[in-house]
Amino acid sequence: MTSSVPCPDAVQKAAIDGMRKRASARGFFTPKLRKANLSAIELRHPHRVAFVPLNALLSGANLSEATRIAGWRLFISESTNLNEPIAAAYVALTNSGGYRLSELNEGQFVASTMNAFQTLLSGDQAAFREESQSPAFELLLLTVPAVYFVGLWARFDCEDDDWVLPVHPTTRGLKCSPISPAKLLPILRDEAERSRGNELAIE
Repeated sequence: MTSSVPCPDAVQKAAIDGMRKRASARGFFTPKLRKANLSAIELRHPHRVAFVPLNALLSGANLSEATRIAGWRLFISESTNLNEPIAAAYVALTNSGGYRLSELNEGQFVASTMNAFQTLLSGDQAAFREESQSPAFELLLLTVPAVYFVGLWARFDCEDDDWVLPVHPTTRGLKCSPISPAKLLPILRDEAERSRGNELAIE
């Protein structure tokens, strides 16, 4: 797996510096990080975060048009067990062009997205990837908060080759297997419309 967008060194530095500042100032609120030895952690698999706002989802735009790049995410693992992350660090781009740690998260999607990464790295999706005419792609974390969707988006030079691997737990009607953006977005739009309809009915 290759990426057309290398992770800047400043991203990892911002994550480490931000964690050290939080640890020294007020400590961590989440249990795994609170117990972790900061001198024995590693940041792994940096990937950009692509965010889809509700209005963009409902606009009918394609995936590239609907997404906004919201920074980077890195898995935080202890050196004794690199395959089981204890948390994820989100690093945002600042207005001045630098980077800062914006969030530390230990939620359910941390482990499930690592499992999805491992599935891809192990070659279990090799047959699907070989259908593409583009050898290199960028793997992004795709988030659609309005419908609680998280997936791994393989973004190729040719948009027709793109696919998304939904991450468990996922939106109704979806399986955790690769799907093209052209098939994924209508499902997410339907779910968003259903949720809006339920909210209006309650009101």
